[in-house]
Amino acid sequence: MKKKHALLGFILAASLTAIVSGCGNNEESQNNNQNQGGPPSGGGMGSATVDTDSIVTDVGATLDEAVSVSDDSGSVDKKATKLAKAFLETLSDEQQKSIQYDLTAENAATWSNLPVDIVQRNGILLGSLSEESLKAAKKLFYVALGEQGYEQLVKNLKAEEKLGESSSSYDADLYYVSILGDVSDSSAWILQVGGHHYANNFTFNAEQTGATPFFIGIEPQTFETSDGETIEALATRKDAVYSMIDSLSDDQQSEAKITDQFDDVLVGPGNDGNFPTESEGVLVSELSEKQQELVKAAIKAWVTDVNEEDQKELLDAYLSDESLAKTYVAWSGSTDPEDVGSYIRIDGPRVWIEFAVQSGIVIKDKVHFHTIWRDKEADYGGEFNS
Repeated sequence: MKKKHALLGFILAASLTAIVSGCGNNEESQNNNQNQGGPPSGGGMGSATVDTDSIVTDVGATLDEAVSVSDDSGSVDKKATKLAKAFLETLSDEQQKSIQYDLTAENAATWSNLPVDIVQRNGILLGSLSEESLKAAKKLFYVALGEQGYEQLVKNLKAEEKLGESSSSYDADLYYVSILGDVSDSSAWILQVGGHHYANNFTFNAEQTGATPFFIGIEPQTFETSDGETIEALATRKDAVYSMIDSLSDDQQSEAKITDQFDDVLVGPGNDGNFPTESEGVLVSELSEKQQELVKAAIKAWVTDVNEEDQKELLDAYLSDESLAKTYVAWSGSTDPEDVGSYIRIDGPRVWIEFAVQSGIVIKDKVHFHTIWRDKEADYGGEFNS
């Protein structure tokens, strides 16, 4: 076990409060999450259990290793099911019990953007996996996320390694993996991968393609790894949404402006299905052809972080003429990504994307970003739609 984990779980209460308030959540919101099927009992502020004694593998040291999946036959659902079974077979009996959950709305909603020592997660730590198990898990992640999406996961893990230089609450070892439901070709199951600033809920064999909810945040915005690699993990998303908003005329920006202020994403963890009853902003159908292309590019910046098979189906739904005619773009606070409180939203019949700018938590003199992508019809593959 790495020395930097030794203090995990003993962070001062004042530090925890600062992190929670800075990330747009407070004790009241954590309690609300529990009422809405969020973190289970014991998963509130500062009460999560993180078994750092189980860590046997330095995940950060493996992030540049290539991932190869040789099985090109069948659908993504079939590939993922096969790889999930292979992954489970590498685990001990105890790990298999700890990683698998019933497929329920309450279990599915147990994810968060907060550090793992603040909010309990499902499953087991990536760092607790043997080298064999970690390689098997990475293949499963790669098939679900595709090449670009897997690269995004790696960037987030590298950001955690960077933050880990300042605090033991952050580390690539401290991401979790869990499976909800029976891994089968004939019934739905969910793969959850997440930790601080990352939560992916990928549903297989469901009635609808389910790649959401998908939360990605980042701090620091730009950083250099120990190998001298410079990474700006959310550059594509940031550039896409701000290019979209910047393309609007003064009149269009006035129409697109939301009067409410946002210090975080609105439909984040613990808020499944709680979309506004009325859309705000400017309709995409009222924009010029060039502006509409920028809206499409912004949506693609999120959706292309899943495998090609599923992204095609989702983009066909989100970018159809019928859908775009009912899609709104909106902003609040500022149109500058360096301003705390800057907020951008894309709100369609199905697609829901938010980008929020917050003050720095660990890197105090820099802002950091929170984003969420949801699907109003197909979060969790539509398994819990009423």
